[in-house]
Amino acid sequence: MSYLLFDFLLPIIGPSAAEYWASIFVVGPL
Repeated sequence: MSYLLFDFLLPIIGPSAAEYWASIFVVGPL
């Protein structure tokens, strides 16, 4: 899930922001 989200956000907002949001969405619900 995290990798799919990361690959989706990466070309849009950049690597650092993509990693940040990926960690938020993955850790948040859990």
